Amino acid sequence: MNKMFDTIDADRFEKLVSGIAFHKKIILLAILKLIDHNKKTTTATEIKNTYTQISKMIAENCRARITVANSIAE
Repeated sequence: MNKMFDTIDADRFEKLVSGIAFHKKIILLAILKLIDHNKKTTTATEIKNTYTQISKMIAENCRARITVANSIAE
């Protein structure tokens, strides 16, 4: 049953982010990777560092720090 809900959530997520720019998807992925229900906060620096790691893993050029910060603020 849980697997079915995971699939439904993944499908819904895919539909929601389909219109988002590629690098904003990477930023969103970085945020999602950092979600930890035991941790109350995540810093912009942690998000930027995770974004940079993901970008490097997929051989994608990173956006400037301020661009990433603005995307986080959105």
